[in-house]
Amino acid sequence: MGFSAPRDGGASPVPSGIHRMSGSKIALSRLAEMLSRALDRPVLDMTELTGRYDVQLSYSSEDSADAPSIFGALEQQLGLKLEPRKSPVSILVIDHAEKLPTEN
Repeated sequence: MGFSAPRDGGASPVPSGIHRMSGSKIALSRLAEMLSRALDRPVLDMTELTGRYDVQLSYSSEDSADAPSIFGALEQQLGLKLEPRKSPVSILVIDHAEKLPTEN
């Protein structure tokens, strides 16, 4: 699954500011990962669904005439709803790293 956005310079079949997310046979946990990147905050899959699904999602950064926001698009196009919750998440913090010398 990946994002596609209009490219600068040249005609695009997608109106400016519209994002698309699509994939086939993906787990909802993978969709949650992609949404986490798009929203720049953790998204947890709490559906308990284990199947794999084909996903086609078109959204705008904000509600517009061309496309709904990502929140509206998830509900309208996929029947999913994002709900804010407080939940513990694991975070890995690396506070120091050293490069080991290698011999040529």
